[in-house]
Amino acid sequence: MTATAAITQTLAAGVVNEVDAATVHGWLAAEDIVLVDVRETAEYEQEHIPGAVLCPLSMFEPALFPTFPDKQLVLHCAVGKRSAAAAKQLLDAGHRIVTNMQGGLQAWKQSGLPTELSSGAAVDTGDLPFLALTGEEAQAPAPHEKPGVHPGRILENEFLAPLGITQAALSDAAGISASTVSDIVGGKSAVSAETAIRLARHLCTTEEFWMRLQATHDLAVARQAIGAEVDRSVKPRRGSPCSQF
Repeated sequence: MTATAAITQTLAAGVVNEVDAATVHGWLAAEDIVLVDVRETAEYEQEHIPGAVLCPLSMFEPALFPTFPDKQLVLHCAVGKRSAAAAKQLLDAGHRIVTNMQGGLQAWKQSGLPTELSSGAAVDTGDLPFLALTGEEAQAPAPHEKPGVHPGRILENEFLAPLGITQAALSDAAGISASTVSDIVGGKSAVSAETAIRLARHLCTTEEFWMRLQATHDLAVARQAIGAEVDRSVKPRRGSPCSQF
């Protein structure tokens, strides 16, 4: 049975449908669906489902989201929470039927289904606004890839604000002190490993996502502060490939 037939038979319009990863895999293989990954760009680059297109929740525009007359729309995230929220937004914006993949990428991997790495980036693809291409077609850098951007800005602009979460609510839900949340959002404190684990659990990301953002920020700050001096004072090891430069 095709995705369209299965969903139409079991679901009333205006309700978020929930299906398991194995079912989505079959539909994707049969080219019955458009699978949309609503995680953020760094998460997608780290690992994603082959054939999934990227539409980060931070860039989500339900009113402008395209419709697919011949295919059903299936959303997924890391564990299913962000994609369920995005699906509800699409229904509220007038999309008739939207499906959420239960358990997200975590369930997909637990089912032994394939994933891949890519240099995918969020770009405008013309007829499909806010969806992403992969490989050579995807060249635009994501906003949080700009050097020196503190992870606190990503937390505020790509999670708290779009999801309507206050700093106080995040503090209570993730078990992070209010002062720590405030300092991170304000760029005054770094994201520790413990904080990364707590943020990842509550916001349905990976721990590595937050640690990578912090490391990228720290390296950019350090390069700005001492990069020129290090280039002058520290010489590459003799005989190494970079000793030629």
